[in-house]
Amino acid sequence: MVCKYTIPNGHDVQASSPADDVVVVAAEDKLAIFDQSSGECQHSIKTEAFSVGLSADCSTVYCGAAGRVTMFDVSSGAQIGSSEQFHGDEDQVKWVRDIGDYIAAATGCIRTSWNNSSTESKLALICKESNDNLYQIERSWSIQAVAFSHCYISTQRHFYSACDDVINGFDIYGEKVATLPLENCLGLCAHPYEPRFLSGSKDEETYTFSIIQEWCAKTHTLLRFFKDSVGLKLHESTNWLVCYSPCGEMVITTGVPEYEPESL
Repeated sequence: MVCKYTIPNGHDVQASSPADDVVVVAAEDKLAIFDQSSGECQHSIKTEAFSVGLSADCSTVYCGAAGRVTMFDVSSGAQIGSSEQFHGDEDQVKWVRDIGDYIAAATGCIRTSWNNSSTESKLALICKESNDNLYQIERSWSIQAVAFSHCYISTQRHFYSACDDVINGFDIYGEKVATLPLENCLGLCAHPYEPRFLSGSKDEETYTFSIIQEWCAKTHTLLRFFKDSVGLKLHESTNWLVCYSPCGEMVITTGVPEYEPESL
């Protein structure tokens, strides 16, 4: 089954399982909710949207905007609430996920503008129960740099943020658990079920090849890495996006073909 979900200015996308049949897209000035199997757009909502997440039961869309998260009903497309502001109006929420007890959201640099995040990025844990449609912030903290990408390791309850020249890790209470120096690191992705994660970067000296690293979230040690020059032909190309396949057996990244973990 192959579908095309058509919407301009896409920034982020999240998909449910085939059974729940939902795809949501953040497209800068609108949020789109698609039928996964047919590709039909069910709702196109005019709202600021730079990131999206789905609730565990896929009934609610979490939409990241300027310093806050708004919530929409998947079935009707109606807005059902908004979080408290946890960052400034110029700081877009780059990443938002349902992590069980909380909705986790983090601000960061948006791909279309290198200069839109001059302040340190922040990560916030948002309560899942609202008070008059306002979702309160349980806690928030600075990531201590401008971040480009984020991920969450559920087994360790750790967050990681790619901050260009370092990966910063924090526990769920905001305490720092890792500082991993890594030049030109822009992309991160958690393994679907094991305590490890990927980072994507490019060679800091020649910019002629891209690099994929795999890290252990328990020991914060490098497990393996792979260099490739096949897909990296332009100076501006790099691993903005890197991810595991749903089963965790393959790695997919922009600018580099698919590789099995053994090839990393």
